Amino acid sequence: MKDHHAVTPRQEAQAERSLAEALLKLQSVDECRAFLKDLCSPAELQALADRWAVVGLLQEGLPYREIQRRTGVSVTTVGRVARYLTQGNGGYALVVKRLEDPRRLFSLPLEIAHLFQRAHNKQQEEARDQNDDFQIEFELI
Repeated sequence: MKDHHAVTPRQEAQAERSLAEALLKLQSVDECRAFLKDLCSPAELQALADRWAVVGLLQEGLPYREIQRRTGVSVTTVGRVARYLTQGNGGYALVVKRLEDPRRLFSLPLEIAHLFQRAHNKQQEEARDQNDDFQIEFELI
């Protein structure tokens, strides 16, 4: 985790609250996806989606090693998610409780994260291609 020497614990809490308030302003899944894609790197988004998928698999009662096999998430991370699911701040448990069909929604994060990754890679390739085209045109002038 990044060490914020100039940020007080109070300022850090205010920043987290501001982020939470921003998330609450989103009104659809598409808005949320756009915000998360802007906010997170592809690796960060993948990590979030992986952890959420782990919650669902833990809810199904799967062993840690099976969860690792299915998701690629380390056993240490699976254990951390399990600990926060039962002894954390209550966020995972609250969302799980509010889901209409938890099994359906837990299967989506890995697929969504992979789609985000592919879309991001495609955008980067297109940007490189456009940059290459610009350089070729510039050299011809």
